[in-house]
Parts: sequence; structure tokens; C-alpha cells
Amino acid sequence: MASSVIKSRIIWLLALIQIIDIAAHVATNQIEILRIISNLIIISWATIFLNQSKKQTDFLIIASFILLNLFFIFLNGLTNDGSPRIFFVGSVLTTLVLSAYLVLKKK
Repeated sequence: MASSVIKSRIIWLLALIQIIDIAAHVATNQIEILRIISNLIIISWATIFLNQSKKQTDFLIIASFILLNLFFIFLNGLTNDGSPRIFFVGSVLTTLVLSAYLVLKKK
């Protein structure tokens, strides 16, 4: 029972991080389509497909999140007008750690 509560909280935290990221981009009129697509992939996976997918599929979905964000870095760099993308790094790393935890704890 406790592990299902933890899993549920992690899923909600993952979704919240992605929603905050999308909202911040929209609110500041800095819509970055690669980031938003990667956010939507994680939200969809965690809230809809996680319980139905195989671990191999889960890792492919997480890999697509990584690739989209690496492509974003390649196109835009690690700074935004000279300032480091601290929220970007924090949100991506947190998403990866939480996603990996969910997959590795999956039976």
C-alpha cells in the first residue's frame, strides 16, 4: 500500500514539474516547442501509459525525453541571454531521476 502511495505522489510530482515548465514558457512568451513536446510526453506516459507499458517501452519514452532536451540544448545552448538555464537543468534532472525510479520499481 505504501509503495502505491509513493508511486502516485511521484507521478503527480512529475506532472506538476512538467505543467509548471509549460506554464512558465507560455507566461513569459518563450514558447519552446521541443521542451513542451518533451513535457507532454512525460505527462502522458506517467499518467496514462506507465501501468500498461513494458519496461523497454518506458525506457524508450524516457530516451525520447532526453533526446528532445539534448536537441533543444544543441539548438539553444545552456544559457538564456547569458544566464544559465538553472530551471531547465533542475527540471530535466528531477524528471529523469523520478522517471527512472518509477521504471526500476516496476514489477
